[in-house]
Amino acid sequence: MSSDPPNDSPPRVEPTQPPGPLVSQLPAPLLATTRPPSSALASVSLALSILGFLGSIIPFAGFVGTIGLILGLVDKRQPDLPGSPRSHGQATGGIALGAIGTVAGLGWALIFYWISTADGHASCPHLYAFDGQEYRLDADLASVAIFEAAEREDLDRLESVREVKVSTGSA
Repeated sequence: MSSDPPNDSPPRVEPTQPPGPLVSQLPAPLLATTRPPSSALASVSLALSILGFLGSIIPFAGFVGTIGLILGLVDKRQPDLPGSPRSHGQATGGIALGAIGTVAGLGWALIFYWISTADGHASCPHLYAFDGQEYRLDADLASVAIFEAAEREDLDRLESVREVKVSTGSA
């Protein structure tokens, strides 16, 4: 009789073969499945471009994407180091989204420019006055206030109005 305590673990078996194929034994397509790394510049480009793209619904926030656009272009122009290629997918995404954000920022700029220059010639009704020879645009009767707090009273000076003598035809 033995006085050893019972052992519930399975007996240890020494492997006779390696657990799997060695890396050098894998076929060539399986060795090339790892993606080359992206640069930090490309990552920052993509992050800023996403912010500019998503923020483009807010006036002028799309211009954040312009910074991402520029950084993406700089990253794409930098040569890869010999023996260590880089993935340019993030830089390409940064360029595309940054361009969209930049266009949206320019769109907001055009809208604000149009609103700021619309005073005096962009609304209706217009008042035309007869100067004795022809009718001339003299005033724009409605202000360009687009919300109640911007409304104001306008006084229009009618510069083209001239007195016209009308003959009755009987002498």
